[in-house]
Amino acid sequence: MRKPMSMRRCSRPFRVSVALAMLCVGGSAGTVRPAAAQPSEARGFITINGGLQAASADFSDNTIAFSHPLFGPEEGDFDARYRGGGDTLLDVSGGVRIWRHLVVGAAVSQFSHEDDAGITGRIPHPFLFDGLRQISGTATEFARQEVAVHIQALWVIPAGRSVDIALFGGPTFFNVTQDLVTGVTFDQTYPYNDVTFAGASRQPQSAATTGFHVGADVAFYFSNWVGVGGMVRFSRGSVDLDSQDGGGVAIDTGGLQTSGGLRLRF
Repeated sequence: MRKPMSMRRCSRPFRVSVALAMLCVGGSAGTVRPAAAQPSEARGFITINGGLQAASADFSDNTIAFSHPLFGPEEGDFDARYRGGGDTLLDVSGGVRIWRHLVVGAAVSQFSHEDDAGITGRIPHPFLFDGLRQISGTATEFARQEVAVHIQALWVIPAGRSVDIALFGGPTFFNVTQDLVTGVTFDQTYPYNDVTFAGASRQPQSAATTGFHVGADVAFYFSNWVGVGGMVRFSRGSVDLDSQDGGGVAIDTGGLQTSGGLRLRF
């Protein structure tokens, strides 16, 4: 049985339209580009940061005895109080993803600073036994350097294609070098009832310790693999340095660090 003319006229354009639609869909599928690499697909990262470490706590070295032939058997002593200060920070880190968003890595940070030491002392009298004379003054440019190695586990949270947020923490190994007062120089004139502070000798002391750190990092990538970011880290440890009198000087290490710089992922 023949179809009516009207149906034959309608079916041919319909078949042509379907064929063109399928051709368009097929052509579009053939031209789809692979998606850009997501942050979660990156195998690892490298960061290079510059920033600041907040001021560390002041600390003291108390009752350091010293003797001098001028004073015979009588000893003098002095106390030194060192000011903690903040300064610039250099930080480099890297890590490798081992499971989903879990990354393990390490960072190395270096902090250097110079500050003053306040000194008070008691100087024996050359003629009067038990006639201690008071002295006080300030010595400048006492250097401190901290190098820290942070072993860290990071949980990296992709916040879209361009942003990574990382929370991290772990142990920190500190190596600290600090200038300490080893002696006091002073001026005196006859009849030697008064002394004037002239300066202080110093010597660097070093020690190592283990502490901890926690922090967060936010990175913005303007291409698949290169970006910029900022970091906040808090670390803490405590070391004992050798004092001039044979004792120890306890000082805190680390502190609050804020920095920013280059981000690379691979």
